[in-house]
Amino acid sequence: MDRLVRHLQDEGLPTWHDQQMGWGKQIPQEIRERIMDALAIIVVMSPASYASAWVEREILEGQRHDRDFLPILLAGERLFLLASSNYFDARKGGLPGSREVAQLRRVHDAARADKAEAPPLVPRT
Repeated sequence: MDRLVRHLQDEGLPTWHDQQMGWGKQIPQEIRERIMDALAIIVVMSPASYASAWVEREILEGQRHDRDFLPILLAGERLFLLASSNYFDARKGGLPGSREVAQLRRVHDAARADKAEAPPLVPRT
């Protein structure tokens, strides 16, 4: 997760994940607000995320708000809730390449054209 966040930030893309949450923040409310503001949600799929009720809730909330999902398969199987989304295969340890970064940049730049400041992308584990 840290490698992914650094990689995206090095490419000039804004990110947010729950480890950046401020002290004393209400976890469900903060995550919900971030999902509502997100341009896209990156879900890192792994056995841990497959078993996580939080990840499931976050995907369902993102679907409720019609967010774009950009799944990354790190290990295990793709998540059923994201079955209709093509995923980036990172099972060999790779990070999103120039094609994927360009796609994220297009999403970011399109939102920036519509707003003074684009909301962050939301990587998840």
